[in-house]
Amino acid sequence: MTFFRAAAAAVLVLACMALPLAAQPRVGLDSRMSDLQRAVDSGQRDSVAAFFPRRGSWSWRQTVRSRRGDAVVAVGTWRFSAADARRAIGERGPLCESFEPMSGGAGPFEGRLGMQLSVGLPDRRWRRVGRNRFVPPDEPDHSRIFVQWRREEGRWLISSFGDETLARPVAEGRVVRTDEVQRTAPVAPPAYAADAEWYRQNTPVVLDGYRYIKYGRPRPLAPDQIERIGTKDGVPVYAARGDGRAPAVIYVAIDASNFQPYEAPHGRSSGPCR
Repeated sequence: MTFFRAAAAAVLVLACMALPLAAQPRVGLDSRMSDLQRAVDSGQRDSVAAFFPRRGSWSWRQTVRSRRGDAVVAVGTWRFSAADARRAIGERGPLCESFEPMSGGAGPFEGRLGMQLSVGLPDRRWRRVGRNRFVPPDEPDHSRIFVQWRREEGRWLISSFGDETLARPVAEGRVVRTDEVQRTAPVAPPAYAADAEWYRQNTPVVLDGYRYIKYGRPRPLAPDQIERIGTKDGVPVYAARGDGRAPAVIYVAIDASNFQPYEAPHGRSSGPCR
Protein backbone atom coordinates (compact mmCIF):
# COMPACT_ATOMS: atom_id res chain seq x y z
CA MET A 1 0.00 0.00 0.00
CA THR A 2 2.88 2.34 0.82
CA PHE A 3 4.29 1.77 -2.67
CA PHE A 4 0.99 2.70 -4.35
CA ARG A 5 0.66 5.83 -2.22
CA ALA A 6 4.18 6.89 -3.17
CA ALA A 7 3.49 6.23 -6.85
CA ALA A 8 0.26 8.24 -6.71
CA ALA A 9 2.05 11.12 -5.03
CA ALA A 10 4.76 11.05 -7.69
CA VAL A 11 2.17 11.18 -10.47
CA LEU A 12 0.48 14.14 -8.78
CA VAL A 13 3.78 16.01 -8.48
CA LEU A 14 4.60 15.37 -12.15
CA ALA A 15 1.16 16.55 -13.20
CA CYS A 16 1.57 19.78 -11.25
CA MET A 17 5.01 20.34 -12.74
CA ALA A 18 3.61 19.82 -16.23
CA LEU A 19 1.02 22.60 -15.94
CA PRO A 20 3.40 25.51 -16.58
CA LEU A 21 4.90 23.60 -19.51
CA ALA A 22 1.48 23.03 -21.04
CA ALA A 23 0.69 26.71 -20.71
CA GLN A 24 3.96 27.80 -22.29
CA PRO A 25 2.98 27.14 -25.96
CA ARG A 26 -0.10 29.32 -25.48
CA VAL A 27 2.01 32.23 -24.22
CA GLY A 28 4.45 31.67 -27.10
CA LEU A 29 1.66 31.68 -29.65
CA ASP A 30 0.23 34.97 -28.39
CA SER A 31 3.65 36.51 -28.85
CA ARG A 32 3.99 34.90 -32.28
CA MET A 33 0.68 36.43 -33.37
CA SER A 34 1.89 39.87 -32.31
CA ASP A 35 5.12 39.33 -34.24
CA LEU A 36 3.08 38.53 -37.35
CA GLN A 37 1.12 41.76 -36.98
CA ARG A 38 4.34 43.78 -36.81
CA ALA A 39 5.86 41.92 -39.77
CA VAL A 40 2.84 42.61 -41.98
CA ASP A 41 2.77 46.25 -40.90
CA SER A 42 6.44 46.60 -41.90
CA GLY A 43 5.57 45.68 -45.49
CA GLN A 44 8.59 43.34 -45.71
CA ARG A 45 7.33 40.28 -47.59
CA ASP A 46 10.41 38.19 -46.73
CA SER A 47 9.70 38.72 -43.04
CA VAL A 48 6.07 37.69 -43.53
CA ALA A 49 7.09 34.59 -45.52
CA ALA A 50 9.03 33.38 -42.47
CA PHE A 51 5.71 32.73 -40.72
CA PHE A 52 4.64 30.10 -43.27
CA PRO A 53 5.43 26.36 -43.11
CA ARG A 54 8.61 24.84 -44.51
CA ARG A 55 6.91 21.59 -45.47
CA GLY A 56 3.46 20.33 -46.36
CA SER A 57 0.82 22.86 -47.37
CA TRP A 58 -1.32 25.70 -46.05
CA SER A 59 -4.61 27.20 -47.14
CA TRP A 60 -6.31 30.53 -47.78
CA ARG A 61 -10.06 31.06 -47.55
CA GLN A 62 -11.58 34.18 -49.03
CA THR A 63 -15.13 35.42 -48.57
CA VAL A 64 -16.49 37.71 -51.28
CA ARG A 65 -19.20 40.11 -50.18
CA SER A 66 -21.60 42.22 -52.22
CA ARG A 67 -20.52 45.74 -53.09
CA ARG A 68 -22.49 47.01 -50.09
CA GLY A 69 -20.83 44.39 -47.88
CA ASP A 70 -24.13 43.14 -46.51
CA ALA A 71 -24.28 39.72 -48.19
CA VAL A 72 -21.88 36.86 -48.91
CA VAL A 73 -21.57 36.30 -52.64
CA ALA A 74 -19.02 33.48 -52.67
CA VAL A 75 -16.47 31.65 -50.53
CA GLY A 76 -13.38 30.05 -52.04
CA THR A 77 -10.54 28.01 -50.54
CA TRP A 78 -7.12 27.64 -52.14
CA ARG A 79 -4.29 25.39 -50.98
CA PHE A 80 -0.61 26.24 -51.51
CA SER A 81 2.54 24.20 -51.02
CA ALA A 82 5.09 25.38 -48.46
CA ALA A 83 7.53 26.19 -51.25
CA ASP A 84 5.04 28.59 -52.86
CA ALA A 85 4.61 30.90 -49.86
CA ARG A 86 7.06 33.66 -50.84
CA ARG A 87 5.86 33.78 -54.42
CA ALA A 88 2.19 33.72 -53.42
CA ILE A 89 2.41 36.70 -51.06
CA GLY A 90 4.94 38.61 -53.16
CA GLU A 91 4.54 41.26 -55.80
CA ARG A 92 1.75 40.28 -58.22
CA GLY A 93 1.33 36.95 -56.45
CA PRO A 94 -2.20 35.64 -55.90
CA LEU A 95 -2.09 36.70 -52.22
CA CYS A 96 -0.24 39.99 -52.68
CA GLU A 97 -3.27 42.08 -51.75
CA SER A 98 -4.09 40.01 -48.69
CA PHE A 99 -0.79 41.10 -47.16
CA GLU A 100 -0.95 44.78 -48.04
CA PRO A 101 -0.75 46.66 -44.71
CA MET A 102 -3.02 49.54 -43.77
CA SER A 103 -0.44 52.04 -44.98
CA GLY A 104 -0.02 50.30 -48.32
CA GLY A 105 -1.32 52.92 -50.71
CA ALA A 106 -4.74 52.99 -52.29
CA GLY A 107 -6.80 51.62 -49.42
CA PRO A 108 -7.47 47.89 -49.56
CA PHE A 109 -10.89 46.71 -48.51
CA GLU A 110 -11.04 46.63 -44.73
CA GLY A 111 -11.62 42.88 -44.69
CA ARG A 112 -8.23 42.13 -46.21
CA LEU A 113 -5.91 40.35 -43.81
CA GLY A 114 -3.09 42.90 -43.98
CA MET A 115 -5.47 45.75 -43.21
CA GLN A 116 -6.87 43.92 -40.19
CA LEU A 117 -3.45 42.88 -38.90
CA SER A 118 -1.81 46.30 -39.10
CA VAL A 119 -4.62 48.66 -38.12
CA GLY A 120 -4.35 50.05 -34.58
CA LEU A 121 -0.86 48.73 -33.81
CA PRO A 122 0.64 48.34 -31.26
CA ASP A 123 -2.45 48.34 -29.04
CA ARG A 124 -4.89 46.30 -31.15
CA ARG A 125 -4.08 42.67 -30.37
CA TRP A 126 -6.00 39.87 -32.04
CA ARG A 127 -8.13 37.65 -29.85
CA ARG A 128 -7.46 33.93 -29.41
CA VAL A 129 -10.42 31.59 -29.98
CA GLY A 130 -9.74 27.95 -29.28
CA ARG A 131 -6.21 26.61 -28.95
CA ASN A 132 -4.52 28.01 -32.05
CA ARG A 133 -6.90 30.33 -33.92
CA PHE A 134 -7.01 34.15 -33.76
CA VAL A 135 -9.60 36.67 -34.94
CA PRO A 136 -9.64 40.50 -34.89
CA PRO A 137 -10.63 41.86 -31.47
CA ASP A 138 -13.96 43.25 -32.68
CA GLU A 139 -14.94 40.12 -34.63
CA PRO A 140 -17.01 37.14 -33.38
CA ASP A 141 -15.41 33.76 -32.65
CA HIS A 142 -16.62 32.40 -36.02
CA SER A 143 -15.20 35.34 -37.97
CA ARG A 144 -14.30 34.72 -41.61
CA ILE A 145 -11.17 36.81 -40.97
CA PHE A 146 -8.77 34.62 -39.04
CA VAL A 147 -5.26 33.21 -38.69
CA GLN A 148 -4.76 29.60 -37.61
CA TRP A 149 -1.43 28.13 -36.55
CA ARG A 150 0.30 24.77 -36.28
CA ARG A 151 3.54 23.57 -34.73
CA GLU A 152 6.44 22.62 -36.99
CA GLU A 153 9.88 21.80 -35.62
CA GLY A 154 9.14 23.65 -32.38
CA ARG A 155 7.80 26.82 -34.04
CA TRP A 156 4.31 28.18 -34.59
CA LEU A 157 3.63 28.65 -38.32
CA ILE A 158 0.50 29.60 -40.27
CA SER A 159 -1.62 26.63 -41.29
CA SER A 160 -4.49 28.66 -42.76
CA PHE A 161 -5.95 32.13 -42.83
CA GLY A 162 -9.09 33.81 -44.08
CA ASP A 163 -10.05 37.29 -45.17
CA GLU A 164 -12.78 39.15 -47.06
CA THR A 165 -13.13 41.33 -50.12
CA LEU A 166 -15.91 43.03 -52.03
CA ALA A 167 -17.38 41.75 -55.29
CA ARG A 168 -15.60 43.42 -58.16
CA PRO A 169 -17.33 46.00 -60.33
CA VAL A 170 -17.40 45.82 -64.11
CA ALA A 171 -14.27 47.47 -65.48
CA GLU A 172 -14.64 49.62 -68.58
CA GLY A 173 -12.55 52.08 -70.52
CA ARG A 174 -9.13 50.92 -69.32
CA VAL A 175 -5.91 50.88 -71.31
CA VAL A 176 -4.85 47.25 -71.64
CA ARG A 177 -1.36 46.54 -70.33
CA THR A 178 1.04 44.42 -72.32
CA ASP A 179 0.91 41.56 -69.82
CA GLU A 180 -2.87 41.39 -69.75
CA VAL A 181 -5.26 39.30 -71.75
CA GLN A 182 -5.84 41.18 -74.98
CA ARG A 183 -9.49 41.09 -75.94
CA THR A 184 -8.99 41.93 -79.60
CA ALA A 185 -5.80 40.02 -80.39
CA PRO A 186 -6.08 37.51 -83.25
CA VAL A 187 -5.57 33.79 -82.67
CA ALA A 188 -3.57 32.70 -85.70
CA PRO A 189 -1.95 30.32 -85.23
CA PRO A 190 -3.19 29.45 -81.72
CA ALA A 191 -0.77 28.53 -78.96
CA TYR A 192 -1.56 26.48 -75.87
CA ALA A 193 -1.01 27.33 -72.20
CA ALA A 194 0.71 24.02 -71.50
CA ASP A 195 3.71 25.41 -73.39
CA ALA A 196 3.69 28.82 -71.64
CA GLU A 197 6.02 29.69 -68.76
CA TRP A 198 3.37 31.80 -66.99
CA TYR A 199 1.07 28.78 -66.95
CA ARG A 200 3.70 26.40 -65.58
CA GLN A 201 4.69 28.95 -62.89
CA ASN A 202 1.04 29.49 -61.81
CA THR A 203 1.32 33.21 -62.50
CA PRO A 204 -1.98 35.14 -62.23
CA VAL A 205 -3.67 36.17 -65.47
CA VAL A 206 -4.82 39.80 -65.74
CA LEU A 207 -8.07 40.68 -67.51
CA ASP A 208 -9.56 44.20 -67.50
CA GLY A 209 -7.42 45.09 -64.49
CA TYR A 210 -8.40 42.08 -62.39
CA ARG A 211 -6.08 39.23 -61.46
CA TYR A 212 -7.37 35.69 -62.01
CA ILE A 213 -5.60 32.79 -60.29
CA LYS A 214 -5.55 29.17 -61.34
CA TYR A 215 -7.83 26.86 -59.41
CA GLY A 216 -9.03 23.29 -59.82
CA ARG A 217 -7.99 21.00 -62.63
CA PRO A 218 -8.28 21.34 -66.40
CA ARG A 219 -11.62 20.23 -67.77
CA PRO A 220 -13.05 19.43 -71.21
CA LEU A 221 -15.47 22.04 -72.55
CA ALA A 222 -17.61 21.86 -75.67
CA PRO A 223 -17.46 24.73 -78.21
CA ASP A 224 -21.08 25.69 -77.46
CA GLN A 225 -20.27 26.15 -73.74
CA ILE A 226 -17.66 28.88 -74.14
CA GLU A 227 -16.79 31.96 -76.15
CA ARG A 228 -13.35 33.35 -76.89
CA ILE A 229 -12.80 36.72 -75.21
CA GLY A 230 -9.13 37.30 -76.06
CA THR A 231 -5.62 35.90 -75.92
CA LYS A 232 -2.72 35.80 -73.50
CA ASP A 233 0.60 35.62 -75.35
CA GLY A 234 -1.19 33.92 -78.22
CA VAL A 235 -3.04 31.47 -75.96
CA PRO A 236 -6.82 31.61 -76.45
CA VAL A 237 -8.76 32.78 -73.39
CA TYR A 238 -12.44 31.93 -72.96
CA ALA A 239 -15.42 32.61 -70.73
CA ALA A 240 -18.72 30.82 -70.34
CA ARG A 241 -20.97 31.72 -73.27
CA GLY A 242 -22.81 34.94 -72.50
CA ASP A 243 -20.49 35.79 -69.59
CA GLY A 244 -17.64 37.38 -71.53
CA ARG A 245 -18.15 41.01 -70.52
CA ALA A 246 -17.25 40.59 -66.83
CA PRO A 247 -16.56 36.90 -66.22
CA ALA A 248 -16.14 35.52 -62.72
CA VAL A 249 -14.18 32.61 -64.24
CA ILE A 250 -12.05 32.49 -67.36
CA TYR A 251 -10.50 29.50 -69.11
CA VAL A 252 -7.22 29.13 -70.97
CA ALA A 253 -6.73 26.42 -73.55
CA ILE A 254 -4.05 23.93 -72.54
CA ASP A 255 -4.67 21.79 -75.64
CA ALA A 256 -7.33 21.51 -78.34
CA SER A 257 -10.08 20.29 -76.01
CA ASN A 258 -9.10 20.94 -72.37
CA PHE A 259 -9.26 24.21 -70.48
CA GLN A 260 -7.81 25.43 -67.18
CA PRO A 261 -10.16 27.61 -65.08
CA TYR A 262 -8.95 30.81 -63.41
CA GLU A 263 -10.94 32.76 -60.84
CA ALA A 264 -10.67 36.41 -59.71
CA PRO A 265 -11.00 36.23 -55.92
CA HIS A 266 -9.60 39.69 -55.14
CA GLY A 267 -11.08 41.96 -57.79
CA ARG A 268 -9.16 45.07 -58.82
CA SER A 269 -5.45 45.13 -58.04
CA SER A 270 -3.61 48.15 -56.63
CA GLY A 271 -0.17 49.27 -55.46
CA PRO A 272 2.70 46.76 -55.75
CA CYS A 273 0.19 43.98 -56.43
CA ARG A 274 -0.51 45.39 -59.88
